[in-house]
Amino acid sequence: MGRYVAGLWLTIIAPFIGMIVIGGPDGGVVDHLVLHILMIALGAISLWLVAGLRRTVAPGGPRPSRAIGVTCTILFVVQVLFLIGNAGEAAALIKEGGFHLGEAIFDDPLHSAAAWITPNAFMLAVLAVLVLSVQTLVVTRRQRGGSVAPEVD
Repeated sequence: MGRYVAGLWLTIIAPFIGMIVIGGPDGGVVDHLVLHILMIALGAISLWLVAGLRRTVAPGGPRPSRAIGVTCTILFVVQVLFLIGNAGEAAALIKEGGFHLGEAIFDDPLHSAAAWITPNAFMLAVLAVLVLSVQTLVVTRRQRGGSVAPEVD
């Protein structure tokens, strides 16, 4: 389970921090269209990771956990929305001419609608990964027979 969660950190949390550092799509560090194409690739990888984690915690899987399974399902839906948003933004960018469009793209209705979905899905995905991290820690500790709560003297 830990490998899946680490992969989700690399495909969701790290890009989120990276977006903050570079100033987002209009930060000027990375071209707007290239950023959305990169986010689509990372989103697809994260879907594969979520599906793998979901199989691991399924009732017949090696480490069954209903709570992690529910969170995986929520994260899967959120990541599909993230992919739809990024694909919509990329389609709007390509439709309007591709690279180096500047501020004019923000007036496009397709881009505006997709741009409303993408950051909200991104933030929900970050929250879901944080929840999954805690759940995985708790389940792993319980399965190893360790205490989840700190010991009190």
